[in-house]
Amino acid sequence: MLPETLRYRVGNGKVVQERGWILLPPKLTSELVPEADRGPKPPKPTLKGYWKLFSYAPIGIVSVNTAILYSTYFAMLVALPHALEDVYHWSTTEIGLGYLAVGLALMIGSLVGGRSTAGFGMSWVFVATSAFLGECVPLQAAGAFALGNMLRNPGAAVSAVVYPLLVRKMGVGWFFTGFAVFDLVVVGGAVLVLRMYGPSWRKKKTANAPK
Repeated sequence: MLPETLRYRVGNGKVVQERGWILLPPKLTSELVPEADRGPKPPKPTLKGYWKLFSYAPIGIVSVNTAILYSTYFAMLVALPHALEDVYHWSTTEIGLGYLAVGLALMIGSLVGGRSTAGFGMSWVFVATSAFLGECVPLQAAGAFALGNMLRNPGAAVSAVVYPLLVRKMGVGWFFTGFAVFDLVVVGGAVLVLRMYGPSWRKKKTANAPK
């Protein structure tokens, strides 16, 4: 239902530009533009290729950062029902309805948010991580995005496991204070590392690229 963005299939996107926000009826595959209008063909995905991407330091660092931030977000989702029940005395039904509101907002946002935020200019700063991954390997941007999301679920699983143990000892407030400090140190440190060593890593990668 959402428009295709792979340049190899849709070129500059003009083929879907004149259509509505939602493509109806849904299609299993998108239209293929003439060969002269297509972008470069992406490399075939392989496990070795993904490992090579991940072993490139900037992509690995950003992927780990994404996992850490997502684990914080997931810990908040795990903590939310306990806080709503213990502090605000919500019933199980009311807690479930609270999650439905978030889910509906995410569904609507996935359909209308892209166009509206791009038109407003919000995406210039809001998707900095995704843009960075795409610039690291322009011909394998989708693979870099996949790696950026790959560690999110393991990170979420770890945070869900350690949350009950640490909250019993530290309390909710100190748990999330510690998590916030951890995020600040690790993510902030990663930004400094990328700022200091990123140019040399990029120069080395360019020098080793096949001619």
